Amino acid sequence: MVAVLPAMPPLKTAGSVLRWIKAFFTHFYAKEITMDLMNNCASSAVDVILKYNIRRYSMYTTRLKKVGGSVMLAVPPAVLKTLALSTDSEVGMTIDNGCLIIEPRKRPCYSLEELLAQCDPNAEISEEDREWIDAPAVGREIL
Repeated sequence: MVAVLPAMPPLKTAGSVLRWIKAFFTHFYAKEITMDLMNNCASSAVDVILKYNIRRYSMYTTRLKKVGGSVMLAVPPAVLKTLALSTDSEVGMTIDNGCLIIEPRKRPCYSLEELLAQCDPNAEISEEDREWIDAPAVGREIL
């Protein structure tokens, strides 16, 4: 079933766009909505809201628990799998309009070429580095 929504009136603020969306989502219960709705949106934030609602991702509910002196947020395994997260994964937290947003933080990975490109091969070696390089072997180092 496809619900075709009427043309969006000229909207000047994000609030008016959200009110229009809320009005139509309360009247239509559809599995798919035509892309015309998304093409008429001026704000990328509204696009994200519409894409989220159109795909009908289920909202997970979890309870905050006290663990020692901290409060823990339990994340369902399906969410962890979807975001490729596990125990000790680093995430960032922000607050936006009273909503807690948790996003995965990926540690940057550098190739050897990228790291060496930042080095100056003509730079002088410091006295400390020279002592370390010239120090005699003290174990079973392989040179």
